[in-house]
Formats: sequence, C-alpha cells, structure tokens
Amino acid sequence: MNVLVTGGAGYIGSHLTKRLVADGHSVVVIDNLSNGSLDRLKELESNPLFILYQFDVNNTIKLRRVFDKHPFDMVFHLAANADTGKGEESPNEDIENTLFTTLNVMEMMRIYEIKKFFFASSSTVYGNAEERIQEHRSIMRPISHYGAGKLASEAFVSSFSHLHDFQVWIARFCNAVGPDMTHGVIPDLIRKLKAHPAELEVYGDGTQTKPFIYIDDLVDGVMWMLNHTNENYNAFLVGVDSNVTVAQIAQIVMDEVGIQVPIHYGGNYKGWKGDVHKYSYDVSRLRLMGWTPHYTAEEAVRKAIRLNNI
Repeated sequence: MNVLVTGGAGYIGSHLTKRLVADGHSVVVIDNLSNGSLDRLKELESNPLFILYQFDVNNTIKLRRVFDKHPFDMVFHLAANADTGKGEESPNEDIENTLFTTLNVMEMMRIYEIKKFFFASSSTVYGNAEERIQEHRSIMRPISHYGAGKLASEAFVSSFSHLHDFQVWIARFCNAVGPDMTHGVIPDLIRKLKAHPAELEVYGDGTQTKPFIYIDDLVDGVMWMLNHTNENYNAFLVGVDSNVTVAQIAQIVMDEVGIQVPIHYGGNYKGWKGDVHKYSYDVSRLRLMGWTPHYTAEEAVRKAIRLNNI
C-alpha cells in the first residue's frame, strides 16, 4: 500500500512508521516536529519506501500538494496535541491540533477519494471510569480537553464513515512505554533518582494505577486489528488488561538503576484537573480475535526502564 502517516515522527507514530516500512509499504510522513523528532526516523532516511515532509497538517495548501503528488491507499492519522496538561491552559490547543487536524485530513481524503482511515485515539475519552473499560459498554465522558478533542475527532470519524463511505479503524491506546522515552513517569523517576540518589521523590501517594503497554505490542495490536477486521467502522481498545501503580514503578526504577533509597511521596494524590487517577482495560475483543500482547504492564514497565536507564 501507499500510505500517509501524520504525526509519524512522534513516539507512537515513528514506531508505526518503521513497522509499515518493514512490512513493505510505501510511507509518506507529515510532521511539524512540535512533538516529534527526526532522530526517531533516522534509520529510514535512505530507504526508498520512506518520504518525510515537515509541516503542520493544518496548512491545507501544503497538505493538498502532498495529496496531489502521492496516490494514497490509506491514511494513518496520529498528528495531535500530545500533552494533556498543555491542553488545560487553553481548549484551543486540542481544538486546533487534534480536532482540526483530523477534519483537515479527512476532508482531503474526501476530495481525493481515499477511503481507508486509521485514527489514534486514547483512553482519555472515557474519563474517570470506575469499572474496567470495555469498547461497547463503557460511557465516554472525558474530563480533559485532551480527551474531549479525541472524542470530538472520533465523532467526525464516524460521520465521515457514514456520509462518505470511509472504512475506519479507531484504536484507543492506553499508556505506551518503550525505548527512548522523553517524558512520562518512567524517564522522570530515572532522572530524579540519578540527580538526587539519597531519596526518590514521587508525586502523589503512589496509588495512581494505569495499564502500560510496550510500544512493540501496541503496534502489533494495531496491525492485528487492521488485518482481522473488515467492517466499515471498527473501534478497539489497544492495551493490556493488567495495571501498575506509581509506587511499583518507583521500586522497579530503583531495582534497575541499582540504587535503593527511601521514597518520599508528595502526600495524598489530588492530581491536576483532567488527570485520570486510575483506570483499567478489558482487551478481550482483540484477544478473542487471536491477538495477545507479549508483555504484562509490569513487564513492559521493567523493560522500558531497563532500556531508558542509559
């Protein structure tokens, strides 16, 4: 296939791009590098199956030029605001960089009659889900502008599917971890421990609990979903059904770094507005289709810490 990946220099996007190229697809990436990095795609620079354009997909003039030049069979859309906290400063962050990017890409697909579309969504569309999240049963009630931007985008993905005969796949990701992480609890704790090896400071009380999926498992889950579903509208949780607490992550960091020190917790966890304290996934629908992640949440975290402890 000839495919477009928007946000292909981001953390998840770069791993997906490399997998698509490895599978023999011709891949065009568009990324403005606000969240992405050219280093993540350096190994593809001389690959004839790979082309990179550096601009914002909200620039519809440049976007049209790319669609004019390349006959795409499918679009993978991952360009979006990647910082939940940043979106709380202004809803425009998620409106412009998540919702508008989605609309611009799908409108260009409509004009050029491209019918296959993948959208990278998020667990944040569910907000504070007290029970284990399931695709068809859990209520979507985001508590952040980030989650609202993803959910609004999903709504338009659905309407474009119905009105313009798009075949769409939506993957709602949980927390992805792996090598070369630049932000998140794992690199933060590693940096803190190395900078102050007498005590490890942990934000909150350590009870924050979330599923963590290893990045290779996430990409495998996406490809499995694409290859084993054929409805016009396909939406799946892509994650793991196990969880890890921040307290467990702190202990694993100390184990892997080789420094055992007292942990100083920052008191009762209140979080910031829009943060989801605890959630868990039910990924039985993908499992019933034959997909199983290689790593549990704890195994994924430990492997990621080992690879980032350089």
